[in-house]
Amino acid sequence: MPNMDGFTASEYIRNSMKIKTPIIALSADVMDGVAEKAIQSGMDDYIAKPIDKTILYKTILHHFYPDSDLEFTVPESTPDVRQYAMTEALPSIDVKSGLATSSNNIELYEVILQKFAYKWRNVSPN
Repeated sequence: MPNMDGFTASEYIRNSMKIKTPIIALSADVMDGVAEKAIQSGMDDYIAKPIDKTILYKTILHHFYPDSDLEFTVPESTPDVRQYAMTEALPSIDVKSGLATSSNNIELYEVILQKFAYKWRNVSPN
């Protein structure tokens, strides 16, 4: 919906369109009160970015299948040699969490790290 933020769109969907489908906010805004504002505008839940797959799927199951005893877990991925090398080479970076936020896509995570290093290349470590 052009010219509408998520809160306005949610209010419109609930109040004007009278649609009851669950609405789950996905936002990078983690300031105090944002999740409450999302709920007050008619959204059913709020998930902060970066998206944790387990939280996302559990939230979807909760809202779309509330009476179900279905469960979702993200299988642990087997770390490969590159992940081990990254962990050894970058001891101050939480490689495991970084990979988790990039869906365990090591190629994507390498690009993110390279862009980070390039952006901050002129900053002294001290």
